[in-house]
Amino acid sequence: MDFGLLGESVVVRAASLAGTSHLHEGKARQDEYCISQVGNVIIAAVADGLGSADFSHHGAGLAVHRACHHVRTILKADGNVEALGFEAIVGELNRELTELAGELTVGPDRVSTTVVVLVAEQRGPDEAWPFVTARVGDSTVRLLRDDQWPTIFQDQDDHAGPVNNVQPLPSSPAVPQVAHGEWHAGDVIVLLSDGVDVPLGRGAGAVGRELAQAWKTPPEPLQFVSQLSFRRRATADDRTAVAFWRHDEDG
Repeated sequence: MDFGLLGESVVVRAASLAGTSHLHEGKARQDEYCISQVGNVIIAAVADGLGSADFSHHGAGLAVHRACHHVRTILKADGNVEALGFEAIVGELNRELTELAGELTVGPDRVSTTVVVLVAEQRGPDEAWPFVTARVGDSTVRLLRDDQWPTIFQDQDDHAGPVNNVQPLPSSPAVPQVAHGEWHAGDVIVLLSDGVDVPLGRGAGAVGRELAQAWKTPPEPLQFVSQLSFRRRATADDRTAVAFWRHDEDG
């Protein structure tokens, strides 16, 4: 669990919980997340190691920390969010995950993981803040806006249930989906693993309504964890959420 302020304008809550299936079987949590910052730019990543890959928790950990590292390195050199080349970043992650598998003396498929990265630029209180996000696999980014959960990636509304044909890393070719958006005052922007995103669905069900009410404003850190522990039948996967609230002094 992580919580606090990024600069003076953004409140963060983050947690990653082992799913009931992993708890019952005594297995490691396969989700991971990372939060970072360069100047006025927020960086975050969530990864969900594939349940069928017995070393995927190692892959997920590498993916989030190296993704944040690569974005930080580019921003420090260039300072331009729009200049981020996510195909090159994903290519590096692909290579690093393959090397990790070699170090573990296992096949690359056994460290398989999804990853989603968010890069958001903080601006003035009366401005829309631009963000860009990229993913490989089904981990995702959602906005909470006016009690609704609009999706960021274009194909996300095509399904209301689990996606079983996930293309993870490492893979060939490794091609990220990239999307751009605007973060307005009052919006909450959330990175999610599919353990939360699938029950959330299109946001109109019980989980969507409950989280929309609970996350209108930043909850206390332990409340955030409790809210992430919602009960829903047939959902036993790990759950990870990294949520950001704008805290505009003049908003």
